[in-house]
Amino acid sequence: VTNGNSAVAKTRSSVVNITEAHSGISVLKYKWLTSNTDSASDGTTFTTGDTVTTPANLNGTYYLCVYVTDKVGNSKNLCSNAFKLDNTAPTITFGTNGNNTFAKTQSSKITVTNDSYGAALNTESYKYIWSTSNTATPTTKFTSGTSYSQSSGNGNYYLRATACDSLNNCTTKTSAVFKLDNEGPTITTGTATSTASSITIPSISVSDSKSGGAQITGCTAGTGNSYTGYTGTVSGNKCTISGLSSSITYNYRVTASDALSNSNTKDGSITTKPAFATDSWATISANVKSGNISYYKVGDKKTVNMGSFGIREVRIVNTSSCTTELSKSACGVVFEFVEAIAQGRMNPNHETTGGWRDCTMRTYLNTTILSAMPVDLQNVISNTTVVSSILGTSTTYTTTDKLYLGSVVEIWGNSNYTETYTRQLDYYKSIGGAEAKYYNGTKVKYYTRSPQSWSWLFYNYDGPEISVPLFKVG
Repeated sequence: VTNGNSAVAKTRSSVVNITEAHSGISVLKYKWLTSNTDSASDGTTFTTGDTVTTPANLNGTYYLCVYVTDKVGNSKNLCSNAFKLDNTAPTITFGTNGNNTFAKTQSSKITVTNDSYGAALNTESYKYIWSTSNTATPTTKFTSGTSYSQSSGNGNYYLRATACDSLNNCTTKTSAVFKLDNEGPTITTGTATSTASSITIPSISVSDSKSGGAQITGCTAGTGNSYTGYTGTVSGNKCTISGLSSSITYNYRVTASDALSNSNTKDGSITTKPAFATDSWATISANVKSGNISYYKVGDKKTVNMGSFGIREVRIVNTSSCTTELSKSACGVVFEFVEAIAQGRMNPNHETTGGWRDCTMRTYLNTTILSAMPVDLQNVISNTTVVSSILGTSTTYTTTDKLYLGSVVEIWGNSNYTETYTRQLDYYKSIGGAEAKYYNGTKVKYYTRSPQSWSWLFYNYDGPEISVPLFKVG
């Protein structure tokens, strides 16, 4: 027989033995009561020697009371000493129970309080978790009275905590929803476009379904693996990045932020359009080869360092194609020095025998002048099939040259001379024929590669004798 127990437990049991030495037992009942003066007469019938156990989920001080009646009607009510019972879990409270305002970080203090039934708190059982699921199992230990934060993630989060007492009475508490936003706005853009010196990213749209306040904060561009080095200007829903170089592939990046300063980027890349003045000769040559010349215009100019001959300008004098012309000297993209560069006669004594093919100026241009050109330009100058003749005769000469002079028809477009093997260059056609040339600021007469039998044709009768070479690349 266990007659009470001051140690706290979830359940208690006791063997009950009743003896009656005279008439014998007629009624035998038991009941667990919170007062040792109450009667068990309405309790549960049992048999002497039975083990009697407390019902489930009792809390506090209980007494096992027994009511017995013998066969002649004598009765008695007996109660045991006190039993201590605890079936109640600790209580968990959250200092902040949810927050519907989006924030980058959410936090709440977790406090555990015990009941008054006697079982000690088991602090080793304290676990918590921040999760998007309101059924997630707490895994991280906490200390009662301490605040815990969640500083990552997006959307709805819950704080869940578990605590037990020493009898393993446990509870798990789930908070109301906390709203987190650590994600930048969504960015969409239109198709980027470029000029030779700028990039424009149009139709930029930014949105944020959480904290809101989405706005474009800027755009930048860079080369290689970089997205920086050039800063653009935002105007409305587009961004323009200027000050770029032509024919260069740039990485661009659009940046936006929301009301919580969460940022996001949208990246892309685009190649700026060609520009004759700034493209390298390697780039120009590659564009000519690929036919990417729509941004090269007749009349566009570019400086060339000719060493001892000084800084000179060249320009585009032709971009259109030929049809049946045998000479390729006025076909496709053709370049010309803007000012005269080669001083001297076509031949020492003005002789015209052998025409362009045999003149000393041809040799001079393709040796002395060619070697003075920058190496990067020399490397891309192509061999051109050049047809020439002595005007008034049926004899033609075909040469392969890197540098050559324009013919009378290529420059003047003069129908008085027959050069059916070529055509007028686009530039000279646009200005109506030949123009004055200068050599170091002095107006000169400049030669064509077209001789008559007695002399070489040239433009202007005054000044030094000068030649203006043409060339092609690619």
